[in-house]
Amino acid sequence: MNYNSLKGSEWRKWDLHFHTPSSYDYKNKGISDEEIIERLSKKEIFVVAITDHHLIDVDRIKKLQDLGSKKNITVLPGIELRCELGGSESIHFIGIFSEESNIDDIWTDLQSNCGLKPSQVIKKGNEKVYVDLNDTAKLIHSLGGLISIHAGSKTNTIENITNSLSYKMAIKVDLVENIDIYELGKIEDQKGYSENVFPNIGKNIPMIICSDNHNINRYSLKENLWIKSNPTFEGLKQIIYEPNERVFIGDEPELLKRVRENKLKFITSLKITQVNGYDEKYGVWFKDNYIPMNHGLVAIIGNRGKGKSAIADILGLSGNSYRYEDFSFIKADRFLKDGLAENFQAELEWESGEKIPKNLSDQIDRNSPERVRYIPQNFFEKLTNNLENYQFEKTLEDIVFSYLPEEQNSGKSSFEELLDYKKKNIERNISVIFKDLNKLNEQIISLEKKIHPDYKEQIKNKLDLKSKELEQHEKIKPQKVDVTPETDEQKKLTSELNRLNGELDDIIKNIKENEAKNKNFKIEIEELNEIKDDINAFDQEIRKYKFENNEKLSKYGLDINKILKFDVDFTTLNDRITYKENDLKNVKDLLVTNNEIESIFNPDERVRVENISLRKKETDKKQELESIKKKLSEPEIKYQKYLESLKAWEEQKKQLVGDENNVYSIKWLNDELSYINKNLSTELITLREKRINKVLEIYSQKSDLVQIYSQIKNAIDQEISQYKTILGGYDISIEAALKLDQGFYEKFLGYIHQGVNGSFRGTDEGKNVLGKLISNAGFNSEDKLKILLKDIIKYLEVDKREKYDDELRNIKDQILIENNWLEFYNYIFLLNYLEPFYELKISNKQLAQLSPGEKGALLIVFYLLLDKEEIPLIIDQPEENLDNESIYKILTHFIKLTKKKRQVIIVTHNPNLAIVGDAEQIIFVSMDKKNGNKFSYEAGAIEDSKINKHASDVLEGTLKAFDIRRLKYLQI
Repeated sequence: MNYNSLKGSEWRKWDLHFHTPSSYDYKNKGISDEEIIERLSKKEIFVVAITDHHLIDVDRIKKLQDLGSKKNITVLPGIELRCELGGSESIHFIGIFSEESNIDDIWTDLQSNCGLKPSQVIKKGNEKVYVDLNDTAKLIHSLGGLISIHAGSKTNTIENITNSLSYKMAIKVDLVENIDIYELGKIEDQKGYSENVFPNIGKNIPMIICSDNHNINRYSLKENLWIKSNPTFEGLKQIIYEPNERVFIGDEPELLKRVRENKLKFITSLKITQVNGYDEKYGVWFKDNYIPMNHGLVAIIGNRGKGKSAIADILGLSGNSYRYEDFSFIKADRFLKDGLAENFQAELEWESGEKIPKNLSDQIDRNSPERVRYIPQNFFEKLTNNLENYQFEKTLEDIVFSYLPEEQNSGKSSFEELLDYKKKNIERNISVIFKDLNKLNEQIISLEKKIHPDYKEQIKNKLDLKSKELEQHEKIKPQKVDVTPETDEQKKLTSELNRLNGELDDIIKNIKENEAKNKNFKIEIEELNEIKDDINAFDQEIRKYKFENNEKLSKYGLDINKILKFDVDFTTLNDRITYKENDLKNVKDLLVTNNEIESIFNPDERVRVENISLRKKETDKKQELESIKKKLSEPEIKYQKYLESLKAWEEQKKQLVGDENNVYSIKWLNDELSYINKNLSTELITLREKRINKVLEIYSQKSDLVQIYSQIKNAIDQEISQYKTILGGYDISIEAALKLDQGFYEKFLGYIHQGVNGSFRGTDEGKNVLGKLISNAGFNSEDKLKILLKDIIKYLEVDKREKYDDELRNIKDQILIENNWLEFYNYIFLLNYLEPFYELKISNKQLAQLSPGEKGALLIVFYLLLDKEEIPLIIDQPEENLDNESIYKILTHFIKLTKKKRQVIIVTHNPNLAIVGDAEQIIFVSMDKKNGNKFSYEAGAIEDSKINKHASDVLEGTLKAFDIRRLKYLQI
């Protein structure tokens, strides 16, 4: 028995484009078939398609198939062809056939219809063999084959057909009808096809990457091609129906990675047998049954009373499920009766190799963790038929809490503890957000002060004064003095003066640059130290938390240091601070004055600083200049004084005109006026939007409080809301809101200056205006909150009282005391006046109004969505009490989503769950009651013909489910 095939569809490496020495362009004709199979085996290739150029070497393929079977490698016959399309670079496509096909007949048909007879190929030449793509594709399909075509960035690709002409684009669209698979050149090509091409052509086509190998000695894969199916041609056909779920290009599919990293959370097999010495006097029942388990979705099917629930119960028992009391097979009045169960034993094997033995009469151990999450059929029936609504609500609460992963229940033992803990966390998170919000409010207030007419008037007045100063300054510009050196000596001195003045200018420029550096380094060092202080404060907060909670955890034998590991390493930060401090010191040394140099008592240090001090160099250079000036003639002295006066005048003018960094200079004032006129409003709008976004972060935190309260009735709303479309008629909604504190109106109006006209003037009138804003918007959604907060600002800037007809106001004037402005904004935008309130509804119906079927759908959705555990999920007949449409629309979607996160095993007699849910493995179970209740099973993939037959016989409507599955992907 091949246990691998029993496990159904599994991820394996495939290569669907591979050449042998039979190809005319193969690099080493001496390669043997044995070498080919051996190399493929070492590369862990399970399926290879032999695709030689316009040739099917029947004898070679048959030999490769024989050799491959001994290495568990399936060899598919194939052929690579060149078509007439594509212009200068022809398009290549490949036909792939079943390993069970009659290769001789296929090759005969291809030769006859495509001009591929040896004589025809020799006559044309290997490089000039072309076939008609559409006709040949239809022929290959009629012979039972599949078509792959070069696409994307691969050579000889379909993309060589240009889109520049409409008829060529039409050719591309027509081609899609005959193409089954796209063979890409690189992994990045997938995105373009998925996002652009497939939506436009109305078809989702599987994409693969292959080796296109022409030399087995250099065999390598650009990317691993993984296909989830049986390693057969029938398995390959499944990617047509499930292109996204069945094909993966890359290092490793997510499932294999999860299994590799979580081997204790995936069941590999279940063994059920008789205990030694049992004489079968009570029946055969279970004897030497070894059932391999797929790591994806496993569907256990069979006729009623044939052992489906027995397997589910045995898995639940072996996995230590706490739902033992709800088992339907292993229970007192059935299999446990008269000591029957003690004659049988089970062994659950995990991917890690761990084996857990259980006698079927054993109890579960509540002191040990659940290794599986089992939902027996009886459990659903008991809850959904419970007429007491409170019990159902209480069960939802228990489900939410019990099934929250450890990182979400925070180690708490009750909902009350969890709520208190979450509140503290949320308050802590809000305090962090508040720092950013407070800073934004300070920036906004700064801009709102500038938008006040008084500020603009002040700037204009200062600009007028500065302009007058500049006008007066222009009047005192030094009179130009011309002089011509009288002697060569004077010429030489003048030249030396010019040189020294140039050097002095360079020194002064250097001083200014280093002064700027000095300022920047100080700022950077201060910022780095602030970061260090923040981290240190956070570190102290963590230490405090650990100290305060250590005793709580220690009484449970837990070490908080093992649960909460936090480490602060200031090494790199201190290094950066030291580096900046060294930079600052170096700059300071350059800017040291003569007096400061004199105060240095270390002779060596004094000499070092003297040599680099720019200020000393400035002084020395000025002394040199003064020394030379004394040797000048009277005219030259006057000329030099003129130059100095002109320089000083220009420097003063420069200070008056200034730049954008020189506060209250003409340039700065002009820029400020321009900024007020052109950019201030835009920047204010931007900052206000940032503030709104920051408020929404706080709102999100407060909404989490609402969600925590809602978990008493419901699971996490955010999780459920992602699937509103799928849920359809079972729309789960939480009527949860943030309730306004009763003191809000009084506190709000307490900040408003009642002696100044504005929307909120007057206690009663202001309260009415504020009340209307809240009733029109409110706090129950982000959008409504945004509207409300924006309206509050709008009403502060515009008088919305009826008799004032939207007269403009200034926020600065509206605040009672200017110093309270920041306090007012922090109050409004921190949302401390909101408290949580909740109510749960299903499709706008209260819980008491739900039918058993609706309750069942709600419960199963809760289990599938809210259980964040990664241990196997086993469900016995989740479709009970639900109509087929609901099963197809809801459960199949959620089961497919859930199997991406964990191993799922379902017992079902519904075709939608097994077939449309795309079960990786179907286990057909049977119990021969005439032969001592002997249990037996068959297992495999959906594409396995025997499993297909069993599914059709057992699952009512299965053939229709297969049709739905196929049509679903043909319509994409």
